Amino acid sequence: MYTHCIKNSFIRGKIFDFSGNSSTTSPYHLTPKQTRMIFNIKGWSRIVAFHTRNVPHRAHEYIMEKALDRASADGLLIQPVIGPKKTGDFVSEAILGSYDLLIESSFNGALLSTFATYSRYSGPRETVFTMLCRKNMGCSHFIVGRDHAGVMNYYEPQENRRFIESLGDLGIKPIFFEDLNRLLC
Repeated sequence: MYTHCIKNSFIRGKIFDFSGNSSTTSPYHLTPKQTRMIFNIKGWSRIVAFHTRNVPHRAHEYIMEKALDRASADGLLIQPVIGPKKTGDFVSEAILGSYDLLIESSFNGALLSTFATYSRYSGPRETVFTMLCRKNMGCSHFIVGRDHAGVMNYYEPQENRRFIESLGDLGIKPIFFEDLNRLLC
């Protein structure tokens, strides 16, 4: 039992140990302490984070390559969401397997680690949440796609950029990719 006093109030409750959670036994599950240690061992100080809920495709490859160049980065952290999915989404095993193949063929040395949460589709606020999570993992840069964390056309095309820039320095630099159709043609 844990008891903590704050001014004239007490907070009390049981402490639960979730270390037996099955997701923590996955070789892809890395804590912030572990990712920072890996980055340190590899000598990486400028790390780009890529958040995804899908298998990789050519546009993903393109923005990861360009983000690494733009940030003059030492490394890439790829973190697919592995929590509950909506109907029609790829299963976690397919996503992880396809990123393993991509890393082996195109991004030698990138680190693949799961992001054990679910997509909220809450646009700019979720984008900031996912950025700050990657800052905690030790990343210096974060890829923000055209409709990062959005749903269909609910959010305006520049809404992520406007919201993030309105917050000032978050301690992690966004790398924006707004219109891939124009860039890929």
